[in-house]
Amino acid sequence: MKKLMMSAGHAVGAERSEQPADRQMQIDGIDRAVRDRSLLDIEYRLRTPAGEERWVQIRGQASYRADGTPLAIVGTTQDVTARKRAEEHRTLLANELSHRVKNTLASLQAIVSQTIRRATSVQEAGTTLEARIQAMSAANDLLISGRFESTSLRALVERTLTPFGVEDGQRFKLSGKDLQLPPRLVVAFALALHELATNAAKYGALSTANGVIDLSWKVMDGWQPHDLHLTWVESGGPPVEPPTQTSFGTQLIQRVLAYETGGTAKISYLPGGVVFEAVAPLVDSADNDNEQQDKAKGWN
Repeated sequence: MKKLMMSAGHAVGAERSEQPADRQMQIDGIDRAVRDRSLLDIEYRLRTPAGEERWVQIRGQASYRADGTPLAIVGTTQDVTARKRAEEHRTLLANELSHRVKNTLASLQAIVSQTIRRATSVQEAGTTLEARIQAMSAANDLLISGRFESTSLRALVERTLTPFGVEDGQRFKLSGKDLQLPPRLVVAFALALHELATNAAKYGALSTANGVIDLSWKVMDGWQPHDLHLTWVESGGPPVEPPTQTSFGTQLIQRVLAYETGGTAKISYLPGGVVFEAVAPLVDSADNDNEQQDKAKGWN
């Protein structure tokens, strides 16, 4: 916290904001405090000489001459970057939670509809629904877990997609050599697959009786680290129309995968079906597990 003095509307001891909107907020706040003889209390962003963006709070009170002319504002400035970052993080988590709840309800509705449509009896539908709802619960546990050890990619795919009928070989075409995913990739890919399957059940290939999901993955050899390439291709669903704006779910997939994996993620809305492509470098200890498994199976 630093002492702040302002004379004739200029701050001494407080850096000036480089953000136009924040700069105007600063100017307006000072003018309002002087005009109304009120407490100055504003927060704005500024950029340090090192190029780092920080949030500061300035608080102060103006003093005046006998004739009412503003003399100075005396107060304090405080770096509140940590608090603002925490607030932004809470907002993101709240938005994500709201999105997950809506998606869970939409997934449940789609799963009930799909199960009843393909079941041959009420009893079969009930049994299948019970299993899929339990699987949905397990997938949600996976999505909200903070830490995971390396896990089988195929096991992750099957666990995450079981609520959507992954056991139906006519609906889901899975191909790829099994491998161990590093912990940092587990939740990121579970989240992406769950989001893709939810959207497919609501709007895409899983919303029709004959839609198909082709899910494949491979590891590209070459320079270390090896890259995992995963592709999700939908076909047989309704004609696809690109969205007019990027949904929160799409942003979530791309942001989480890009941040957590250090790779890339791309969703293409092709007329015949949605195509999702992700590339993630395999750089954690799970690489060693994969190499040992390959040697044991004679793949190297």
